[in-house]
Amino acid sequence: MPQPPQVGLITRYVLENPYPLALVLLALAGGLAWTAVRNERRDRLRVGGALAILGVAVLLLGAVVVTSGEHARRITRALVEAAVAADVSAAMQLFADEATLSFGRATNPGYATDEIHWRLERLDDQWRIDSNRITMLRSYSESSDTATVHLACSTMLTRGYGATPTQWVLRIQRQPSGGWKIAHVTWVSINRHPPSRDLDR
Repeated sequence: MPQPPQVGLITRYVLENPYPLALVLLALAGGLAWTAVRNERRDRLRVGGALAILGVAVLLLGAVVVTSGEHARRITRALVEAAVAADVSAAMQLFADEATLSFGRATNPGYATDEIHWRLERLDDQWRIDSNRITMLRSYSESSDTATVHLACSTMLTRGYGATPTQWVLRIQRQPSGGWKIAHVTWVSINRHPPSRDLDR
């Protein structure tokens, strides 16, 4: 997999995953409150109360704000479900009109949606999926409108012999209409080797 993009600490630990920080703050608040009551220390009680309020605020903020990375995870899961079901129409609706597909690296030439559509159609015959397991799904909020997803799957094909590991990088963007769609896909590897456009052609 390529190096993931940088994500801000607030986005990563407050907006997308607030529970560890919130639990630490609430645990500290509880400990301070307990020692404050036991030792009659009102100053500790005030600090504990402030930490409790901060912990609840972190939880609320994480619940209310939906980041670009969270939107990207939802779109990625929907794509995987459509691929497993060989639902080409549903899968194509997740792609932007100008979406592209690269092989091996994102910097390699990108092929237009015709290539994406052709490969999705193969899922209904020669690449029919019997079962699929997502082994990695990590999203990275690059901005309020763009996120990158690193995806890895272990896939059993109906005509295959054992599970086939694949790795993908998806770039997902907010569209002018407000919806979220896949702007670019990089097929990073299959069976731990870079794929080529000639694969199965």
